[in-house]
Amino acid sequence: MGRTEPSLEEPMVLGTVSGNRVRIDFISNEIWMGRERVLSERTPELKLLEAVQLCSEENMKAASTEVQNLKKYNFCGVSVDGTWQRRGHMSLNGCVSVISFDTGKNFRSGRSSGNMEAVRIFERSLIKRDPQYTEYYGDGDSKGFLQVKDIYGENSVTKLECIGHIQKRNYYGITIRSNVGCLEKMQSAVIAAFFHCCSNNQNPMHGKCPTGKDSWCKYKQALFDGKVYVDKTAGLSNSVIKVIKPTYLALCDKGVAKKCLHGKTQNNNESFNNVLWSVLPKEIFCS
Repeated sequence: MGRTEPSLEEPMVLGTVSGNRVRIDFISNEIWMGRERVLSERTPELKLLEAVQLCSEENMKAASTEVQNLKKYNFCGVSVDGTWQRRGHMSLNGCVSVISFDTGKNFRSGRSSGNMEAVRIFERSLIKRDPQYTEYYGDGDSKGFLQVKDIYGENSVTKLECIGHIQKRNYYGITIRSNVGCLEKMQSAVIAAFFHCCSNNQNPMHGKCPTGKDSWCKYKQALFDGKVYVDKTAGLSNSVIKVIKPTYLALCDKGVAKKCLHGKTQNNNESFNNVLWSVLPKEIFCS
């Protein structure tokens, strides 16, 4: 007599254990009970996560309302920064924070520090009727800005620079911080700083340095007090000045200076990142 196929109504046989048939319904029941046991063990953790998410959402809504009441209109500036759990581009765990420049409070945070997370956060401002983030304060090489600059319409988001990053690249942070809000004074101070650094005792070039006893230029301080200032620095030779001058002046053109008139930094984001990784240390493995 030929072999017959099992009917669909019969339980599927997975194998034999001590001569007894093991049926799929027994196995399924055991798996289901195991799953229930795991969920039961994780219940306190899941409840805590739910509470944290609820609290975070309420705090971010309150921060949004505060800015709208302060500004009296539906536009605001935010600093955007991402951080990875590990250095390089191999980490799977990261975060993007969007923080108000008016209040220093966190509007939104995302679980990935990739560009698409910044896009989702900006899109959420439309869905949830939050203020529109029309001023984007970020790193000079921020690729995230290119993804969101047209989020509310063509070129609807303006890119502004964190003066801390500008200072790292261009070495004239003090001149920016001392002339916030005035483009002409800022450019003049940046140029003065260049010639001041090129000067030496034989060839003083302090004509553009600020005057008075409060001047950062010691030569002008001494001149105000009626004293003779002896410059002990070597300065730069004319041949070197000729080579570096065009590059330096290009770094302080009006386009860059305009983006620094606000005089603000991303320190709030950096503080947020520091708190985050103190709670979740980078040295501890996380799958």
